[in-house]
Amino acid sequence: MLALFLLVGCGTESTATFLRGNRFEWDYFNHRLSHLEYGIEDEQAHLAIVGGTSTTAFAPPLPAGCDVDTCTEFPFADRAQMRLDWGRVTTTQAVFGTGAASVVADADGETVTATIPLGARGRKVPHVLLNGYTISSNEPLAGEEACYLPQNGWLPTRVALTLGEPALSADGMSVTVDVTAVFAAGPTYEDERVCLDEVIDRARVRFDVHLLAVVTHVEPQELTFDQTQSFAYGDRFDPLEQPEPDPAEHALGVGGDADLTLGWTGWDFRFHTEGQERGAYIRSLELFLDGAGDVGWAHARNYSPGTQLSGFDYAFTGRALAFPLKGETTTGSVDELVLVDVTPDGVPTVFTYDL
Repeated sequence: MLALFLLVGCGTESTATFLRGNRFEWDYFNHRLSHLEYGIEDEQAHLAIVGGTSTTAFAPPLPAGCDVDTCTEFPFADRAQMRLDWGRVTTTQAVFGTGAASVVADADGETVTATIPLGARGRKVPHVLLNGYTISSNEPLAGEEACYLPQNGWLPTRVALTLGEPALSADGMSVTVDVTAVFAAGPTYEDERVCLDEVIDRARVRFDVHLLAVVTHVEPQELTFDQTQSFAYGDRFDPLEQPEPDPAEHALGVGGDADLTLGWTGWDFRFHTEGQERGAYIRSLELFLDGAGDVGWAHARNYSPGTQLSGFDYAFTGRALAFPLKGETTTGSVDELVLVDVTPDGVPTVFTYDL
């Protein structure tokens, strides 16, 4: 009887809110990546996005002696439709904990170890999910300063965020996990942005990562993703369409279970892997998990009539977990048109929504 009691848990309920996916799409054009934020905290969602001066209509002054003709900015105001897909579970089959990690990464990647305190003593197998993140280019260049201001953003060739194997502490009150981030920037090949292209190998980007620990005897289903997509160009003012994924081609294999607790444990986007290596102006970017629809994918586009300078391709790999925890589960989405606003130091306005 004691063994059975320990197997099913002590009967104490735990509640957690988890990130299932996220998406943004710029309203008018494609842009650099300056700031991207999806957070879940205190039953609220936090969203923010910046894509350089072409989204804020604000151009910080150049350092003295810099050539405006080769370090040009085009102030313009844009806005983005941002979506955060979330779930909330209350169960006696798991102990949860939330934590955070900060990583300043470059093209070689960087790893830190995070410690996540648990709400109660965990006695079973630890798992950790990515429960939100902020990616910020407002980080000094490696080495000496230059004419290009990093707060204006980068054109990524690779963005990755992955978790290692978690470990439960000896007292069962915390979980540790390695968090690895990678960010590589690519050139524009534009005469107006020579100063950007000259320093791409010195780009450093800050990742602030939200983490959710799940300690449970319930074995999760592991989900893996390996996607590639290539879009031909057309021309600048009439680029070819870049359609959204077909759900029929992206089954998760979870049986349409709307009550799953699920989330990402790692994802890795590589852009412009075919032909000329260049950085990616991004129009939309998405990570999507839907237990009820039994579908999931990642997707990105650069489609932007008038400002699109090339075709587009990406390669994506990812990992996720789906837990069939018994209890009460609710799901929902925050889907908002988010304005772009920054201070003169490049700090964005963050918008908060109740879940």
